[in-house]
Amino acid sequence: MRHAFILAALCAAVTSLAGCNTGNGGPVGQGNYGTVFGTVTDSVTGKPIAGASIVISMVINPHTDSNGMYRVTGVPLDSPGLDESVVASDAGYQTQTKSVHVAAAGQQYEVDFQLVAIH
Repeated sequence: MRHAFILAALCAAVTSLAGCNTGNGGPVGQGNYGTVFGTVTDSVTGKPIAGASIVISMVINPHTDSNGMYRVTGVPLDSPGLDESVVASDAGYQTQTKSVHVAAAGQQYEVDFQLVAIH
């Protein structure tokens, strides 16, 4: 009986803490974070580049899916005048860098790339 009470108390504590770090108590991902997403394609054929590497400000490093798409949640908001660098690269292509200003919590920012093949 005592173990059941301790387990119930522990579950209640974990459940109450689960909403921490979401800023204003909104849905997960809103807090002080935005979402950066996009598609990486070949600049000539327009075909998606599966497995391309995406680096956001040297910290976040996902890869594109089979459709050349990526989505990164939890990108911290930028200070005024500061932007995130988003870099797309893949073997056989020139690396490309773009900037995005993640200004508002919970917002989504699209950054697409058309990579040029190296001959």
